[in-house]
Amino acid sequence: MDELTKEYYMSAKTFQANFLAAKHPHPLDQTLSCRKHVYTVRWYVGQQDSMPGDGISVTKLLEHYFEPFVREDVLARMGHDAQGFHTNPLYCHMNNDQVSARWDQTCKNGKRAHRIIECFLNGMDITPYKQFYVIRQFLNWFESETKRRKIKIFRTEMKIRSDVKLKVTGAIDSLWIDEDHPPPDQCDSTLFLIIIDFKVQEKIEKWAFKSKKGLECCDDVPDCRLNKHSLQQCAYKVLKEDYYGDYPYNGYVYKRVVIRELYLLQLHDSLLEAELIPVVNFVPKIRAIFEYRVNQLNQ
Repeated sequence: MDELTKEYYMSAKTFQANFLAAKHPHPLDQTLSCRKHVYTVRWYVGQQDSMPGDGISVTKLLEHYFEPFVREDVLARMGHDAQGFHTNPLYCHMNNDQVSARWDQTCKNGKRAHRIIECFLNGMDITPYKQFYVIRQFLNWFESETKRRKIKIFRTEMKIRSDVKLKVTGAIDSLWIDEDHPPPDQCDSTLFLIIIDFKVQEKIEKWAFKSKKGLECCDDVPDCRLNKHSLQQCAYKVLKEDYYGDYPYNGYVYKRVVIRELYLLQLHDSLLEAELIPVVNFVPKIRAIFEYRVNQLNQ
């Protein structure tokens, strides 16, 4: 993705990727907006827009439960040879500045890939981007797995929120639904959805470095990427199921939503193909974190 040009990316940035939001809206969509990762929410019926930042995102909330990532400290702890070059196979013959620049570029490419995938799922012709390996990875997965699983895209980049007691917001990369989802009278009025979060990362570690763990109520959770990503997705599951009832779909209104599956879709130039990774079930942990936040806000 390093060669993903600004010229191509600009066409994705200006594309209005709102087809799915218009096709499958929820009444709460009208109560929140997000600009540069800052949410503005109308927490009360009839309320004018609150001050931006009145609440906390899932990402920021979960950061409280793990030691912060300090780039300089991490770089200093990594193995180096006598000339100051990294000995880790991922960064062999690179110094700290080069590793840091690589991290920045990876982050930037990940955001660009997210945006292009979002545009594709909302109907944009992404033919110019098919030259890029990560995009081809996603398209190959999309063509094979959506047919095999008989699912279709439901929403992308869906901004979600809690009630005023919790004051938590978030954004779900993608929601999927069965092609032949039954009407309410055949499924106890439950809309069953799947969450898939896109991760453009070379590695999603399942084990913590030196058995490091989280903080406070996450002090039993190994501090690794898989667990952190899983906590985030489980938080979205809880928000979606607890606050997004009465969901209109296909001319019906479903009384409740159930997220029946959660996955990470790993994409990277170093992988032979996209990998669909099941999320670790941290729903009980998320409910404990949410309960603690409600108690804090009530003090």
